[in-house]
Parts: sequence; C-alpha cells; structure tokens
Amino acid sequence: MPWSVDDHRASAQEALDRKVISGKLSDMANVPEPQQSSEHQARVSALSVLNRAAGSDAVIAVAWSPWAYQDTVEPPPVEPPVEPPPPPPPSDGWGDGKTFGNRTTQSSQIVISGQNNVVIDNLFFEEGKFIWQNGRSHNAHVPIRVINSQNVIIKNCDFRNVSQVVSVEGNSSDITVEYTRTDGIVGPGSRVDEQTGNFLQTVSSSIRRVVVSNNKILVTTGLDPWGGTQETMTEDVISFFAASDCTAEFNQIDATGYVRDYGTGIIAGDATGDGHTVRSNTLLNPGQVGLATAGGYGHRFFDNLIWKDADQNPGSGNTAAYFWDYNGAGIGDGLYQNNRAKWHGGGGFWNPGGAQQINNNWNDSTLDRDLLVFTL
Repeated sequence: MPWSVDDHRASAQEALDRKVISGKLSDMANVPEPQQSSEHQARVSALSVLNRAAGSDAVIAVAWSPWAYQDTVEPPPVEPPVEPPPPPPPSDGWGDGKTFGNRTTQSSQIVISGQNNVVIDNLFFEEGKFIWQNGRSHNAHVPIRVINSQNVIIKNCDFRNVSQVVSVEGNSSDITVEYTRTDGIVGPGSRVDEQTGNFLQTVSSSIRRVVVSNNKILVTTGLDPWGGTQETMTEDVISFFAASDCTAEFNQIDATGYVRDYGTGIIAGDATGDGHTVRSNTLLNPGQVGLATAGGYGHRFFDNLIWKDADQNPGSGNTAAYFWDYNGAGIGDGLYQNNRAKWHGGGGFWNPGGAQQINNNWNDSTLDRDLLVFTL
C-alpha cells in the first residue's frame, strides 16, 4: 500500500541518520515496492524533492541536510547578528551628562560602616565643608568614608576644594569609585595621623578589590585654608597603600602648579599589598613621580600616559615611574607595558626592583601634551 506522509518523513529521518543519499532517481523509483528496503524508500522520499531541480534521470550524491526535504534546494538565509547600538555620549558634563556641581548638595560627611550593597550617587560635596582642622574627630573632614563594608559604589559625584575625597578603611572589599569629578584637593599633604591629601587612599592591608575608574581629578587650586601655615595639596593622588587586587583605570589627573618635593600620581604598593592593575590613565604634572611602586608583588601597568612640564618641581625632577622596594618588605613580578612618558627635568623609569618591561617609551618626543589636558 502507498506510504503516508508520516511514512515518508520517518524514512527521510532514517536517511538523515545514515548521513548518505545517492542513486538514480528513475531506477530507485521503479524498484517494486516489496523489494524496497527502508533505506531505498527513504532515498526516494528525500530525493523526490530534488527531482524538481535535477530531473528524473539525474544521478545525485549529496549528504542529507534538513533543508533537503523542503520545497527548495537552497538553504534558508542566515541573518547576520544584529549588534546593539552604542550608547549615546553624554550630552554635557561627565558620566551621567550633568554639568559639574549640578547635583544634590551634600554638606555633611557620609560614613558607610559595616554595610553591604550601598550606592552613593549624584551628590555635590559643598566647598568649605570638608577641610581638615586640628582638633576635629578622626577623619571628620573626609567627604566619604567606607569602613568594614562590601559592595559599595560611589559614582557621579562632584567635589570642590576638599582635604581628601574618599577613604577606604578596615576590612572593606569590592569598592568602586567611578565617574566622579574633583576640582581641588587642598590637603594638607603632610600626614597628620589622618587621611589627607589624596583623592583616594586604602588604609589597611585587609582591603581587597577597590576599583577607581573614569574619574577626573584637578588637584591644584591655589587655595590655602591655613593662611600659609600648612603645606597644601596632595601626597599621592591615588594610593592603594597596603591593599591588594585593586585597579586604577581610565582616570585623568592634572596637578599642574603642584610645587611639593614629594608625592605621586598613582602609587600601587606603598608598603605591602599585591596584584594591582594600573591602566589607561593620564597623568599631567602629577608631582614628584607619575607611577610608583614601593613594595608588593604582581603589579601591572599598561597604556598610561605621563607628562611633566619643565617648570614643574624644577628642584626635584625625579622620575616618570619607579619600581623600588622602598620599605624593604619585598617587591617583584612587576610588569610595565605600552606606557608612554615625557618627563622634562628628570628621569624616565627607575627600576631597581627588576620589573619586566615591554614596549614602553619613557622619553617619548612624539607624545602630545594636549592628549592629557581635560576639563571638568
């Protein structure tokens, strides 16, 4: 009896499973039904469609594919993947598109202590409220303190003329500071047993995974809150001190006018601490040193741009970067790759710690200073 549609589909599936179809259509079709094995019947079923294109006397030997049982011998077109459109650039300002200072005004200190999963967003820390004064409680001048906390995000905040921006303390981990802008860090840069003179500092060796990303930091203001009685401005703009596994990336630092004889733009291990990554930052006149490592293992520096003008810190030109066991606690396994610097009035890279170097240029005459200039 004739096969049903389901019979043909079943035999075609067998042909698919056998992965071979061949034969002369007219010969295969003329085989008496009782002599047709399921394999032959499957071939007839599968090739009946191809007969339309090749004719009854054609000899066809092709591997089976699912499209062979359809009404066309051409496979269906494969649509290319559609890439999502890139996000539009901010219409104005930085990060979320707001102009500097056009945010909710914050006049009091924020302390995140023993908390998890906190977001601080869209605040302007009022000028004059966060200046260090002798006799105040410990670190009372720091706009944001993170203590013994995890998964904290600080983003889209603006700061003007503050002694310090962020302090990460205690057993904190997974802290992110991103898309903030700072107009003036007034210090004092000399330590007063508190956190002063940094954009961010990690304070203890138990801190892990702090990410400082996409921040704009104008350091120098000319503001002297102490009437000339204190040194102002920064010690280290970004300091990971003794923490581990931290990242500084895509930050822009400009400390033009900085006149101190010490201090750095970004320092990885300032005591101990391992595994920091510093990449794709720009540092314009960052102090005595651009990128520093004073201890620890496994620090990586990639694709940073560093520039010092000839008239900045003329008495202590120092160097664009160093890898040096300053504290005697051990140093090693450092990597500097694709970094570029033009450091007028000083050296390029001082490397007593023996860091690996790949494709750096520490005296790059082609580096354009304008690449490091930015506005808030």
